[in-house]
Amino acid sequence: LLETVLSGGPELLQAGAVDLLVGGSLPQGFLGDPIMTAQFIAVAHPDHALHQLDRSLTLADLAMHRQIVVRDSGLGHKADSGWLGAEQRWTVSHVATSVDMVCRGMGFAWLPASRVTPLIARGDLGELPLDKGARRSQVLYLAYAERDRAGPATCRLATLLQEASRAYPSTGTTG
Repeated sequence: LLETVLSGGPELLQAGAVDLLVGGSLPQGFLGDPIMTAQFIAVAHPDHALHQLDRSLTLADLAMHRQIVVRDSGLGHKADSGWLGAEQRWTVSHVATSVDMVCRGMGFAWLPASRVTPLIARGDLGELPLDKGARRSQVLYLAYAERDRAGPATCRLATLLQEASRAYPSTGTTG
């Protein structure tokens, strides 16, 4: 199991390095089926200065604070995604690192709802009250490298992923 970000997964699929991809984009020449919609929530530690403003936030407010961004894991053409307007930005290589840094009050980020919803419920993180764009969605696709040549384990994994994705509503979360 390889965890990738942005163009990393499609690159691996195109190179034949993976048999199956769950990703937000597909490389040219590949077809996939949408299996779910992942939701991302703008969050910061409850003591973060953005929460202390105690009002609806604008992008100008965010621009004055450090944003934690997960780096594209692709090796070729690097992709950017989402709002990257903060003057200060720290880039990390894994979502777990981003979650940890935001929980420690080091910045804000849009993070997967599946990872942060429990932290919000516990009071470890707070959803940022943005006037626009507090939540973003991304359709996730399931694609085979070569469907006709996929082995029984790859086909079974694909079936399990499709079944598991049905547990989430179409605007639900993923991890």
